[in-house]
Amino acid sequence: MNTGLFEYGKFTYFSVFTFFDILKNKVLEIENIVLSIVVSGLRQRIGFQTIPSNN
Repeated sequence: MNTGLFEYGKFTYFSVFTFFDILKNKVLEIENIVLSIVVSGLRQRIGFQTIPSNN
């Protein structure tokens, strides 16, 4: 009985740990996407501002 409870606790801990690992990876993916969107947006904004000033 005690060993079964321990195994269940170990499994629960592992699944929670795996879930948080997946969640962390998803957050990093989303951060990278947001960052690339922001960077490309800034590049476009800077590009549009510098073109008229050069002319």
